[in-house]
Amino acid sequence: MQCVRFLLLSMILARGTLSARVVTFSGYKWNVKDSVEEKWGPGPNYFSPDSRNVWVDEQGRLHLKITFRENRWYCAEVISQRSFGFGSYRWRVSNLLPAGELDANVVLGLFTWSDRPEFAHREIDVGVSRWGKKELQSNSEYVVQPYVSSGHIKKFTTSSVANVTHGFTWKEDGVEFLSEWESSPSGAQSETWSFVEGSVPTAIIPQPFDENARMNLWLFQSVEPLADVEIVLESFSFTPLSPSFP
Repeated sequence: MQCVRFLLLSMILARGTLSARVVTFSGYKWNVKDSVEEKWGPGPNYFSPDSRNVWVDEQGRLHLKITFRENRWYCAEVISQRSFGFGSYRWRVSNLLPAGELDANVVLGLFTWSDRPEFAHREIDVGVSRWGKKELQSNSEYVVQPYVSSGHIKKFTTSSVANVTHGFTWKEDGVEFLSEWESSPSGAQSETWSFVEGSVPTAIIPQPFDENARMNLWLFQSVEPLADVEIVLESFSFTPLSPSFP
């Protein structure tokens, strides 16, 4: 199941086109993915540029929504017009959605991706899902592709899918992941993971070229949810690495 899951994510994610629709979120412009009435990856699924699936509200928050209409389920994805490169990427997920209430087949992806195949498409992921398994304890994971290599995935559990800040710092010699959230009665909690050049034999760090930051909400293996699903992102931020001096 794991191999099938990441094969779908990594090999067919590039399929798709950019619609004419652009949204502005957290000071950046994002193209909205359009599958043009066909099922494309990941999933595969229908991806809609419609304002019922992707919109920015009056508070500046980005809404990604899976909706059912015209006898099919539509998913959502946005792609940054800018390529950011090395630095710190942070996403704040704000809507109140306890982890157990997120449909087991729904996936929230926060990641980088290049259509070029080098460095496994320069794909660095924070994924939120239970991958079709309701009984699965972990609901989140960090990945530096390729998925087939041992030691490239770290799974963990958050007490809430929302009110969480996820992100990573991408450097020349490694990727440092961080997630932070509040949980009652435990208070502030966090998860970290460092993927460093040479930490495992296959640990080669992607080098920037033309990758984009992306956010998507989609259905694992196209399995239909029981109802519409909406995720609200409060913010995205990018901080370039400070220059190093000899």
